[in-house]
Amino acid sequence: MTMSPTSPPTPPTLDRLLTSERLARGAAAGTGVGIPSPADSVPTGIPAIDGVLPAGGLALGAVHEWIGVDRDPARAGAGPQAPVAVFIALAARALARRPGTLALWVGGPVQPAWMVLDGLGLLERSLFVHPRSDADQLWVLDQALRCPGVGVVASMLGRCDLGTTRRLQLAAEAGRRSGGGALGLLARDLRDGRALSAAQTRWRVHPVPAPDASRARWGVRLLRCKGMLIEPRSERHAWTLEFDPPRQFHDLEGDRDAPGVLRVAADVGDPMRRAPPSPLRPYRTA
Repeated sequence: MTMSPTSPPTPPTLDRLLTSERLARGAAAGTGVGIPSPADSVPTGIPAIDGVLPAGGLALGAVHEWIGVDRDPARAGAGPQAPVAVFIALAARALARRPGTLALWVGGPVQPAWMVLDGLGLLERSLFVHPRSDADQLWVLDQALRCPGVGVVASMLGRCDLGTTRRLQLAAEAGRRSGGGALGLLARDLRDGRALSAAQTRWRVHPVPAPDASRARWGVRLLRCKGMLIEPRSERHAWTLEFDPPRQFHDLEGDRDAPGVLRVAADVGDPMRRAPPSPLRPYRTA
């Protein structure tokens, strides 16, 4: 029996590869974890921000870095450090999306005042961890990001290399695959902004003067997000956020204007135009 010759399969063209949805989502690499879908994300509640993020919010089962924490309390100013209020609002939304899970606040620099958490109904769902060393902190973060019962992990990350951030990002992705999906929120020192990182997103945050002392404001700029191109110094990726301290318990999912919710301040323009010059160099992606 003679076999008719068959022509070898035609290799995919470059155009087909670049437009492949599987490649864009990381499935071609066999990881099963790529750009998250809206079901795997938590909206910030700010349409201007959610509208530019690929998943319509911050990815669950991922690490998000917020650069701009001042380590020196004497230079940090009165009140909570800049990312803390942002972390509170995001944690409230993440826990509302995943009932029954807990928030871990690891280390003193990011731990909110108990009365703020109590006002949002988050105190009974919060655990406070004080690691004795950097090694203990890294172990706690790794295990917490993998745990299905944890909905939020917030901490301040000290000086670390790309391998450390990749370890935490992979731990968060492993937690998502196992049925969890914690929202990892890492505060980083301003001096660490030039370091490479494997985090899903990176943000620059700094205090902005507010006309009302009871409402803190921050300028926020998206520096990096996997799955999208960030235009340097683009006004489309910069906002001024305002945090209204909570006065009573409320449903964050249903009321964006309730106390304790972040919102875009309507009476200011591009926050980075009003900020002092940033020491950050042009950002390099990992």
